[in-house]
Amino acid sequence: MLTMNLWTDVGLCNRSTGKVIDIVHAANHSPPHLPIAVILQFEHYTGPSFPTNITKLCPHPPYYCHISVT
Repeated sequence: MLTMNLWTDVGLCNRSTGKVIDIVHAANHSPPHLPIAVILQFEHYTGPSFPTNITKLCPHPPYYCHISVT
């Protein structure tokens, strides 16, 4: 669940729920290093999708994720 408005025009609003699809790490890095991106899928997201072959996916740098895990 998002805990703040990130991009309201495309549906990334406070309390939007989604799921983590992938966690992307830099080459030769793994936990406990921070990932370079978290790929999230939101049902009501209407912005550009990444990767483009699956809809409603959006990458976020880990320090901008502002998510609450339940």
